[in-house]
Amino acid sequence: MHERLKGTSKNTDSITLKDDTAERIVKGVLIFFIGVLIVFAVWFVVAWYYNTYQMHALAFPEPIETLKQMWSYLTGEKMLRYSIYTHLSASVERWVIGYVIAALIGIFTGMALASSERVYQIGMVPVNILQMIPGLAWIPVAFLLFGLGNNTAIFIIAMSAISPIAINVAAGIRKVPRVNVRTAQMVGISKIQMFDRVLLPFATVDIVTGLRIGMANAWRMLIAAEMVVGVAVGLGYTISQSVYMIDYVTSFVCIILICIVGLFIDKVVFARIEEYAKKRLGTEGNE
Repeated sequence: MHERLKGTSKNTDSITLKDDTAERIVKGVLIFFIGVLIVFAVWFVVAWYYNTYQMHALAFPEPIETLKQMWSYLTGEKMLRYSIYTHLSASVERWVIGYVIAALIGIFTGMALASSERVYQIGMVPVNILQMIPGLAWIPVAFLLFGLGNNTAIFIIAMSAISPIAINVAAGIRKVPRVNVRTAQMVGISKIQMFDRVLLPFATVDIVTGLRIGMANAWRMLIAAEMVVGVAVGLGYTISQSVYMIDYVTSFVCIILICIVGLFIDKVVFARIEEYAKKRLGTEGNE
């Protein structure tokens, strides 16, 4: 009997959980490239149809032509007096500054909204009003406050990202089970400790979701803002100027760069953060 139990224990110890991390990565990469191929296929068909049956004066840029021009820029050719890396870094810098400002304001606003029911009911009114205002509608306000230039673009970026972050932070904190809050209160922890040890950990996934939505809003608004606020370098500026110069291939190059950077930030950075948060909370579903 003892030997049988010993053998059973040995067999149990030999059982290991399957690590499917590599499989999931390969699957995710494959799905991504299939999606990209679909986009390029649609682009090719539209360009072919337009250039064959609809073209009057200007050709629709084709994928291969655009990728060749993009490679030329990446290997040193100037794009509106600057390198492509200068334009990209200028846009990313504006986005980072505006987004960090929006994230700080949004997180603290959401925490304040979730502090009590009355504060939430009153405070959600201006937050919802802010959410209803399109980003470019802040242009006259930004011009009055900052004039033309970087600060105007940063202001517009920040204003477009604050509300989704604040709403998701508040919603996540308010979803914390009341029994958790009462238990923490019985232990006698302070309000700061309540946020740090109980509310924020439980609301992590919602906070990350709000940050992802705010990121997307800020990145889209960055490009639009750069087209109109008087900056002299950046991807949005390059798109607007290349259209005026009837250089649509360069415009399409900038659009590809915008998609690449946006997808990287969302699918690599924030997706990993969200996955980590779900694992820590034990809410990640099994496939």
